[in-house]
Amino acid sequence: MSRRYVVEDDGALLTALAGRVDSLERAHRVTVNEVSGLRRGLTELMTEIRRRPAPGAAGAGAPGGAGGGDGQPDWVAVDDVDTARAWLAEVDRGRQQILTRHGMTVTAPCWSVHPDVVTCLTALLAERAAAYAGDRTGAVLDWLTRWAPAITTRIDASLAGCIAERAHTEHGHSYHVRDLDTASVAAWWVKDRHIPAPEAFALPVIR
Repeated sequence: MSRRYVVEDDGALLTALAGRVDSLERAHRVTVNEVSGLRRGLTELMTEIRRRPAPGAAGAGAPGGAGGGDGQPDWVAVDDVDTARAWLAEVDRGRQQILTRHGMTVTAPCWSVHPDVVTCLTALLAERAAAYAGDRTGAVLDWLTRWAPAITTRIDASLAGCIAERAHTEHGHSYHVRDLDTASVAAWWVKDRHIPAPEAFALPVIR
């Protein structure tokens, strides 16, 4: 093995080695400081990520955007009137302002008293918000080509009778729909869902 330092005497060799050790120590201190700074930055980043809600989380205004709670908005299980009102109002806005731009039109005026339709719309809007909040183009494409068409088909099937009759159809009867504001529907769903919608809202019978 060849010698890295070729000098005429041992004193010069020791001086050269001491200088080399000093350089290594300085480089080591710089590296330690950089690693410590990186660790602190990573800790701060993870803390911020944990503090932020997941896209589409189930807060009081959650279906179309970020929320303040855990999990997804569950229309079937909601038991708080204010939460239900916020969700249904947000779904209604998303239905009119977002979904129509994707060619999805929910035209039956009784859509809000169909829990399966509300559930589908809630999930579809939450999924869209999550897709666009993420960094994967594939998630957006998946929403456009998979979820939106599939949910449109389900909603059209659920409302087919109401659209054909131009009325709310339930248990073989048709009812004229009037004054179905989302706040009232949300309160009915939480408190009195055991009462059929035509009776709860006094919908006139057509036939």
